[in-house]
Amino acid sequence: MRPVTQFVDTVYGFASKVTVRKGEKTVDGRNLMEMMLLDAPRGSELEIEADGVDAAEVLDALAKLVAEGFGEMDEPGTTK
Repeated sequence: MRPVTQFVDTVYGFASKVTVRKGEKTVDGRNLMEMMLLDAPRGSELEIEADGVDAAEVLDALAKLVAEGFGEMDEPGTTK
């Protein structure tokens, strides 16, 4: 659940609307419950869209969060 919380917290730092899609299901990136119900375990392929004045910035911040393994990676290829 921690990565979902980090994702939502990151989105809340921006004004843009963020939607997350997995397959046919689309949820609001600001809604913790919807994000949890998306059922996207590590390795899931998601499509993230942002619309608003800081859309590029929120997408960059989310990409960085994912690239850093949501803070759960000690070294590349390992987990905490």
